[in-house]
Amino acid sequence: MKICRIEKLLCAVIIAGAAGLAQLKPALGQENMSDPGFMRSSGEVRDAMDLITDWGQPAHGATRQMLDQYGQPEIATNEFLLWNDKGPWKRIIVYKSGEKHLFPLKHEDVLEQTVAYKVPAYKLGELARFNGSVIVDRTRGLLSARCYREGVNILALNLADDIVRGKRDVANARRFYAHAIAQMMAGKTSPYTQRLQFPAQTDTGFLDQTTLKEGAALP
Repeated sequence: MKICRIEKLLCAVIIAGAAGLAQLKPALGQENMSDPGFMRSSGEVRDAMDLITDWGQPAHGATRQMLDQYGQPEIATNEFLLWNDKGPWKRIIVYKSGEKHLFPLKHEDVLEQTVAYKVPAYKLGELARFNGSVIVDRTRGLLSARCYREGVNILALNLADDIVRGKRDVANARRFYAHAIAQMMAGKTSPYTQRLQFPAQTDTGFLDQTTLKEGAALP
């Protein structure tokens, strides 16, 4: 399936990084430059806009915003563009095809932005109830927001931080989120949509603990 193909590409890129791109191409069976999933490094792509001529308006808009702010992506395919370590972000991904999302109004989640952030296990449920497009990777210690523009992702992560710190409950965060987006649509700004309101974190991963005897063979 197409989604499995995209996930395979994306996981391989994240694990190997841009430096391993040349080795990944033949390993994934993508030696033909016309292959829609073929990966290109930033050195092979002068302008990512040339790759997205058949992408929809939400992805076009997100790509233009990211190019204006962070330059050309490190990895470019016909399915996604990827930047690493730009601004406050550990990772930025623009997807050709996003997920439909109805909160607080109908839109398409095409822009995913990730920060290093430690989320306590007991807060996972609250974050899920706040916004299904706020994604926690507890093992790696990453927190992502996925929407259609950067200001909305910043807003979602700031409110997620408020929830984690006990400053807001889920209902309050959802009301604030909807109100702030309505204000954005009216041309007004808020500190919560301008920049992350919490400091950068380090050592955010959670490796859990071993529960099997050392040397046990995994199935």
